[in-house]
Amino acid sequence: YETGADGEQVASVVDGQQRLTALLQFVDNAFPLSDLDDGALGELYEGYFFKDLPADVRRDFFDYRFPIRRLSNLSDAFVRSVFARVNRVNMVLTEQELRNAIIPGPFNEFLKDCASHELALVSGVFSPQRRQRGGDLEFFAESFGSCIFGLSNKKAELNERYDSMSADFEGVQALADEYLELLSRLVTAVKWEGRTRWSNIVDMFSLLHASWSVRDALPGAQDSE
Repeated sequence: YETGADGEQVASVVDGQQRLTALLQFVDNAFPLSDLDDGALGELYEGYFFKDLPADVRRDFFDYRFPIRRLSNLSDAFVRSVFARVNRVNMVLTEQELRNAIIPGPFNEFLKDCASHELALVSGVFSPQRRQRGGDLEFFAESFGSCIFGLSNKKAELNERYDSMSADFEGVQALADEYLELLSRLVTAVKWEGRTRWSNIVDMFSLLHASWSVRDALPGAQDSE
């Protein structure tokens, strides 16, 4: 979004233009519903144009909130750069791949330090595929956020926390250092012999969250990676 001096706003869609265009065309009755994945819905609405749908279904359509990332007052050069990175590969990008493209900076570098830490390597918690798509960075963003803000099961809240920590990483720098120290303490506190229960990503998340409150009582740390 770009806001002018008189308050007018212009929005540029960096990713998702085809989907938005299809939705707007559907609302304009340019094509009917077809090949619906949900068999029950297919029986009800197959071949329906938007105008043919029941009033409550059309109302639900307009009430649906699309998850978006809003970036304000960016330069044209930066928007073009993000667009190029987002569309460089012929696949749908994961949330973390989008964050990496849109929000580089100190917080992102901190997450890379976590992902390359000895704990992330000896635990075997991340598959090569998960690492390749940024799943390790997203895991540490969610884990670190849970340590300092509390648990959350809402993906939308992860985006809010991610934006907040990226915008003011200096404000959480000391806690980030403590988090890396916690990773080092867990390297020595747990016996890592092959795969353990902590190699399961859910159990690793629980281990990190539970250990955060007792981190000072854990065995001495090694140097963080």
